[in-house]
Amino acid sequence: AEVLERRGAMLDDMANWKGKVDGKRVSLEGPLSTDGLRRITSLLSLPTSTMHSATKVEEATAVETPSDPATDMAVATQQYFKSVTRMLDDLRGQRGKSQSVGQIGVWFDNYARKIDRLPMVGVDPEALDYGGYVAATLRDAAMSVKGVGIRTRVRKVEASNQTVTEGYYAGGYRYGRYGAYGGGYGGTYERGLTGAEADSARAQVSSQERAIGAVSVNTLLQDVQDATSDMRRKLTQKYMIEF
Repeated sequence: AEVLERRGAMLDDMANWKGKVDGKRVSLEGPLSTDGLRRITSLLSLPTSTMHSATKVEEATAVETPSDPATDMAVATQQYFKSVTRMLDDLRGQRGKSQSVGQIGVWFDNYARKIDRLPMVGVDPEALDYGGYVAATLRDAAMSVKGVGIRTRVRKVEASNQTVTEGYYAGGYRYGRYGAYGGGYGGTYERGLTGAEADSARAQVSSQERAIGAVSVNTLLQDVQDATSDMRRKLTQKYMIEF
């Protein structure tokens, strides 16, 4: 589980899984939710048609068995659109949970790849353009998230290596015309950060970069949400079935 977390592929379901070592084989055992299964398959190069077919069964509407090209396209387009929106719903749920920047980037990238691999035969060109836009936007979001990770690592090193300038006390007393007076600050010197100061600086960097990345990703995903609502309306009006 720790290895998966470092690679950004950790699932909440795995938090209480038990590990087992048998010779050269390492296995993890535990319950797996439907969402968890979907995310695991996003890491594998499985035929996306499997997910596409599942959507067809689960999201069946009043559309009857295709009898003409127009109906064929309506059904294929409906399946395609629902497959894309199902992935987006899953990603939104995943982002709502506490995860590392790396984990979020992995899911964005993998789901973009899954959308690219959805069956396209007989699908309305407008729906395909929408799917291409969603995949490209998810990749942009993944790159934004990965950029946060890179900047964070660089800035953490810089934060740990920064120095603090302080004054030093020149002690001793002298006696003047009006009595004794004490010493003062006789100059400045630089020192490195203490362990606590370095930890605080690194934590501040993480918070700042995460906030910057969140704003960028939220903007991109809002654009996707707007495009999804617009496409759903267009397709519903065009084919007179629910999308």
